[in-house]
Amino acid sequence: MGDQINIYNSNSHICLLKDKMRKQISTAKNSISKKEMHEQSSQLCDLVQRTEDWINSKTVLLYRNLNKEISVNSLIEQGLKSNKIVALPRYESKDRKYSACVIKCLKDLVVGKYNIMEPSQNCNKVNINQLDLVIVPGVAFDRFGGRLGRGNGYYDRFLKNLKAIFYGVCFKQQVVDKTPQDLHDAKMDIIMTPDGKLDLN
Repeated sequence: MGDQINIYNSNSHICLLKDKMRKQISTAKNSISKKEMHEQSSQLCDLVQRTEDWINSKTVLLYRNLNKEISVNSLIEQGLKSNKIVALPRYESKDRKYSACVIKCLKDLVVGKYNIMEPSQNCNKVNINQLDLVIVPGVAFDRFGGRLGRGNGYYDRFLKNLKAIFYGVCFKQQVVDKTPQDLHDAKMDIIMTPDGKLDLN
């Protein structure tokens, strides 16, 4: 048992476990039809909007989804309509990190790094201490609040400086028993799927 713990705690082995899980989740997501993706995204956004965390939040950080990633576009639209301060991540090439920038409408978004839609350079950065709620995408999540990202570490480094409530959001097929974790990996306060909140251990 001790040998297993030592192996699991080695960075190289954790990287291998993460890569293996990313491939497994990618295969699982390939089985989800576009119709089901749309339905799950709609269900998830409806559930988030009913939470006290969303209702009481004044400043929220959302994201624009990549292909086969759960969409929170309706949360962006609802946040703007309800006069919340809506921010999205923007990659700062000079600093090689993300910042949170406020958008006033969807026209403020441009194609950024990795072809992800992000706030244009005309959008102002928000004081990260103002953020009340952060909706976080990921490759996989578990019932311990663990999150598996895409492997670049940008999101984890960005999230570590925030004091907001973290909602990890995903398709039902992205929930696993345990995600491989490094010390720098950000923990979620809530994991939300289209079926509702997960009971975290």
